[in-house]
Amino acid sequence: MYDFTEIFCIVDDFFKKFEPIYWQFLKQENKRQRIRQATLSLSEIVAISIY
Repeated sequence: MYDFTEIFCIVDDFFKKFEPIYWQFLKQENKRQRIRQATLSLSEIVAISIY
């Protein structure tokens, strides 16, 4: 079984590649609304949810 640090590293690596593509898609589709900076990164939120 994975410990939290391993899960976070896997998720964080994924989101480092995924987020730029996702934001570019939203920008092209004009679906991007005002995005506020979260106190937790998306990868941190997902890692906590998985754990």
